Amino acid sequence: MELKKRNVGRKAGLGLFHFRILNVAFFLLLLALASPVTATGDDDKSMVTVVSYAADPGVMIKGDEGTIKVTIKNNAENPVNINRVRLYSEGIRVIDDTIYDSVGAIGPGNTRDFTFSVIADAKDGIYYPLFYADFSGSGSLRNPIPVKIDNSGLSVNVIDEPDYYIAGCEKSLTFQVGNPRESQVSGVTVTPVGSLFSENRGFFIGEIESDGSADAEVSIKPEYEGMMDFIIGYRNGVNRHEQIITLPVSFTPGSKAADPVLVNLKTSFDGSVYTLKGDVSNAGIDDAKNVVITAGEPAEPASPYKRYVAGSLKADDFSGFEINFRSVKTDVPVLISYRDSDGNIFEKIEIIDLTSAESQEGDDGSGSAIIYLFMIGLVVSGGAVYYWKFFREKDR
Repeated sequence: MELKKRNVGRKAGLGLFHFRILNVAFFLLLLALASPVTATGDDDKSMVTVVSYAADPGVMIKGDEGTIKVTIKNNAENPVNINRVRLYSEGIRVIDDTIYDSVGAIGPGNTRDFTFSVIADAKDGIYYPLFYADFSGSGSLRNPIPVKIDNSGLSVNVIDEPDYYIAGCEKSLTFQVGNPRESQVSGVTVTPVGSLFSENRGFFIGEIESDGSADAEVSIKPEYEGMMDFIIGYRNGVNRHEQIITLPVSFTPGSKAADPVLVNLKTSFDGSVYTLKGDVSNAGIDDAKNVVITAGEPAEPASPYKRYVAGSLKADDFSGFEINFRSVKTDVPVLISYRDSDGNIFEKIEIIDLTSAESQEGDDGSGSAIIYLFMIGLVVSGGAVYYWKFFREKDR
């Protein structure tokens, strides 16, 4: 009886032990069923896409350094592991293609940026470097990224330039700088350079949008004739570029310069002082300002009109003048001084021949006396004729 009782107790203990094991196994099964599935399927990888890309600068010039930024997004409900990311070049050269050799996971709904430093290394055109993302296990993302290369520069025109220059005098030029490129340029400057100038001042424009333009007024003070260079500098992204414009410097007045000339001249002489009358006319295109006329050496200006101030004369305009002077020579230089629109002083000389001067001697009443005597003679002659006829008729 005691043996049976022992066997019964042992069986009961074994049953309780098995029951506990079954409970633990069942609990682990339930826990496994409740846990999310973390394995990445091909469907998840296909949900990773490129959502945006951008090149900076937007349009490159051959030799430019820039960046290409690519943004991807995981639209799946599970994380996706990425081994590495590359940009396979076409028309560009990737400076460091190992920076994304180890990437890691991108969570569900998350985005990730990849920025590549590149150098444009091709002629004009649109190129398509390939963005490549290698997923863990198998599969990949491939997406071509369009990149434009345009090697054309800025458009530069001189819209206002002096017709001529004067040594040591400041003159101004106006440039129009246009941007025909598809992207903005910045830091635009126009700077005169070279050894022709004693002084020069450049002009800062700044940014010019695509298809936009801006004017730059540059002041120079040339000391010598020759060719002058102007550097038009600008930045495309972080890259500095320069263009050179060459223009001539000439000290010879051009066709547009003011040109005062003397016309309709008449000279007279009263025994001690000459008088010159006439018109001063501007035969040039630019205005002649502060026009002054006087006799030059060896002549000596005399009262009452030692000099005549004609003021400003526009193109084809004229003004009458009168000056007085003494001279022992028959060839007298007449000086015409004037200023241009920049305030620079000029002087012209015209030689006047005095041999044809009309004499004014005897004009102090002698001329009138002669006329008076002539009229008296006519009256006397007429009276005599009348008297002769009257008495002749009476004698008959």
